[in-house]
Amino acid sequence: MRAPAFSFKATLIWLFAALSLSAANAVEIDLPKNECSFAGAFVQTKALPALPKPVLSKGVFYYHCQHGVIWSTTEPTAEALVLNKSGHGATVTGNQIKPLKSRQGKFLSSLLNNLMAGNTQALQKKFVIEQPDENNRAYTLTPKKRSLKRGVKQIAVSIPDDANLDSSQIEIVILDRNAQTTEIRSQRTQVFDAAEPALNACQAAILTLTKACGQLIER
Repeated sequence: MRAPAFSFKATLIWLFAALSLSAANAVEIDLPKNECSFAGAFVQTKALPALPKPVLSKGVFYYHCQHGVIWSTTEPTAEALVLNKSGHGATVTGNQIKPLKSRQGKFLSSLLNNLMAGNTQALQKKFVIEQPDENNRAYTLTPKKRSLKRGVKQIAVSIPDDANLDSSQIEIVILDRNAQTTEIRSQRTQVFDAAEPALNACQAAILTLTKACGQLIER
């Protein structure tokens, strides 16, 4: 006895239902609501298997919704990462400006731009997002794409319980395939008026290596 064949219409209905169920079950990160132009500070630690203690760095950042992010380390050395929304990027150290070509740098650019913009839909395209406890704003992101899986094993994103949705305080832990762990704690400290030119706001936020602002705004 021949098995009944599925009609093309039935297949489409099944596919639409499956996609709708997947979208309904997708976890959205309850990210802080940010303005278009703001700045803040961060503390970053990197734990490497070969080193006896984590490497600590501190710095400031500037974000603009149309241009992207500047991630400027001030301690222990001064270096700025320019992470354009267009996908371009650069590193700025002293008078030197070099194109950002590393896969890790481009990954960080995409991640930070999407988190600061509150763009959970873009994150859902690249990661499987899970929330182990619905009562806590803590999430795990596991890469979907093979290209991301080569470098990143998992990302944890959390918003502290004592932070309201306007504080823009975020903690990020990135675990890569080489067992290196990068922990980032960032907090928004300054919001700029929408009418203020982005270049002026950036230079006010990034007190050193202001050349990075030109790379961000003029690209």
